[in-house]
Amino acid sequence: SRPAMQGRTRDTIDVLTAENGIVSFERKFQHDHVLIILNFNKHTVSYTPPLRHRLKQIFDSSSSQWGGIGKIELRASQQEALTLNPESALIFESQ
Repeated sequence: SRPAMQGRTRDTIDVLTAENGIVSFERKFQHDHVLIILNFNKHTVSYTPPLRHRLKQIFDSSSSQWGGIGKIELRASQQEALTLNPESALIFESQ
């Protein structure tokens, strides 16, 4: 398991967004940071991560590997909006 997922105190999680069917939060612990985005909508939505870190996608529940409709790739600039597949979870690591 990643160190960021090991933190057990309130200061190891920051909720970034909780509106319009999207929940995003950052987990951080021992210099490890992950961004988790959950899309509870039944349709595709656009979302811009509010972080300034460079991000690398490490999990997408909508990937065909997990029986989903197809993985969404992070664009070159993390300041651009991401397209989130319906009812999906994505995890990114900070670089």
